Amino acid sequence: MRNPAHKVNRFAIPERERFLTPEERQRVQAVLLAELKIPAGRKGHLKIASVWAIDLLALTGRRRDEILTLRGRWSTGNTPS
Repeated sequence: MRNPAHKVNRFAIPERERFLTPEERQRVQAVLLAELKIPAGRKGHLKIASVWAIDLLALTGRRRDEILTLRGRWSTGNTPS
């Protein structure tokens, strides 16, 4: 049996690449800094490592899983000579 949609053309889905504008980046940084000031244990508190992770994602444009699966000399604690 043949697929009934065999000859149906698919809609073209344009690729989309979007970066934060400088204004959006400033707003994100302002929120992150405000949440760092919230005492630990209170709603909205962020750990500094979370802020670093968000900055890394924003500055590199990589996806979360791409960052988590990075491998290299630096990931083992070795520093470049």
